[in-house]
Amino acid sequence: MTNVLARLSNTRRERSREILDRVEGLVLEGTPTHECVKQCFEAWLQASVAVAQLERTAQAFDAWRTDEARRREDRDLHSMLREYATSDGETELVLARKAFVKSWSALETVLAELAERIDALPVRGMARVRRGLERVRTDLALVLVAVHAWLPLEEGRPAFKPRTFYDVERDARGELVLASRVLLPSEFLGRNYYPELATETPPPAPAASDASVDGAMPGATPGVSSRCPLCDCVHSTVPSGL
Repeated sequence: MTNVLARLSNTRRERSREILDRVEGLVLEGTPTHECVKQCFEAWLQASVAVAQLERTAQAFDAWRTDEARRREDRDLHSMLREYATSDGETELVLARKAFVKSWSALETVLAELAERIDALPVRGMARVRRGLERVRTDLALVLVAVHAWLPLEEGRPAFKPRTFYDVERDARGELVLASRVLLPSEFLGRNYYPELATETPPPAPAASDASVDGAMPGATPGVSSRCPLCDCVHSTVPSGL
């Protein structure tokens, strides 16, 4: 997954060439398109704040798991996110997940409106900006799918599927990754009924840059994963003062 929010705007560069920064410099103030760009910036800001909140809750779970692992058997470790999300950490995780989905969905909506307005602008270079915007919208939608899959909700509460593994992992860089994967039959039986089957080597998960859909989707194939590196789907820093 690419660095989605950073491709829309870079507040640290005075003459940024990112998509929203470029469009803002090409349209006239006071026009409907300029107002739409302002709405996009506001939505971008809220999305940045929401992902920072989600990262903090993931870090809190990771710290809790590290502490609990010292007192647990290995066979308990695979279900610790389920346990945390339905007990001590439920409130924070659910709130962060809802805020994330709400803000990123709102961002996608205003970006869709901006894409339509860009099509009508007789400005040189807008076709390239439009293509870049569509790629960002595609990646943004994949991030939303991954977060939905990582913490599925039903009537506002976690609704984990028995045959799906949910976790917060760390990639090779030590960064947090939200992960979910449909268990193969041998893995499911091994974790729940026959421990000797759990030693079977599972197929390799997709690389962290993949955005494949997990088993929460209809017709999913066993073993398919969803991995969402938090550091790669967001701007590296949330604007100061928040």
